[in-house]
Amino acid sequence: MCFSQEVDHWEAVLQDGTQWRYWLPNSQPANDWMEGGFSDAAWPEGPAGFGYGDGDDNTVLPSTPAVYLRHTFEIDDLNQWLDAHFYMDYDDGFVAYLNGTEIGRGNAGQPGDFIAWNQGLDMDQEAVLYAGGTPSSFPFDLSLLTEGPNTLAIEIHNVSPTSSDLTARPFLFAGVPEAGLGHGPPPTWFSPPGADMHPVTFEVNMTNETVSTDGVYVAGGGYFGVPGDNPMTDADGDGTWTATIEVPHGFTGYYTFVNGNCAD
Repeated sequence: MCFSQEVDHWEAVLQDGTQWRYWLPNSQPANDWMEGGFSDAAWPEGPAGFGYGDGDDNTVLPSTPAVYLRHTFEIDDLNQWLDAHFYMDYDDGFVAYLNGTEIGRGNAGQPGDFIAWNQGLDMDQEAVLYAGGTPSSFPFDLSLLTEGPNTLAIEIHNVSPTSSDLTARPFLFAGVPEAGLGHGPPPTWFSPPGADMHPVTFEVNMTNETVSTDGVYVAGGGYFGVPGDNPMTDADGDGTWTATIEVPHGFTGYYTFVNGNCAD
């Protein structure tokens, strides 16, 4: 006889204040810097979040084109991990890896794209938590987790080396059975995935604009994504473009309309 478990509650495995290893680059890191076997013993250690310029940083960094983060956590019993989501509040762009496999990126090209430590980004992206918003969520395949040590590695890139701010605030939440894992509760802004979601419809009148052949998009990070994530439609050809996006109850965040897909 087989019994399936359901998520009883969510716990914060990693959140603000969690200790991470970090590195401010002056050259490209080793190719395996995001792998579990890489030695980060020489990297400084500090509590999340990381950055400067917004007043939302536990570890204040000097102005930098990029910062690389690593944290290794232990899992005793994979059967206790029924679901998991990675969240990231960032400025300006990031790529995250779990045990060497990419699990999320924002404002940093397409999955698999390489970004050099001093490359910069095509556009800026403001952090949202300090302004009362909700950060971007990235569910991932639980098969990427292993019993024993697991390494979450993140590269954060500034739009330019002279940018006035940088933010890296990573979170990892686990959906667990009643007994739990012994971690603390998630922060108050967290809404369990799929719980209390509401559709929000966006409209923009483009009758006096020359619409790109790539179409019109909603963007803004978080649930609104980066340009290219949320295409709008003009089904009846009247010049009014619309898109409906599911967001949690109480969600706040920035958004904009983009004429053309500039995700590249």
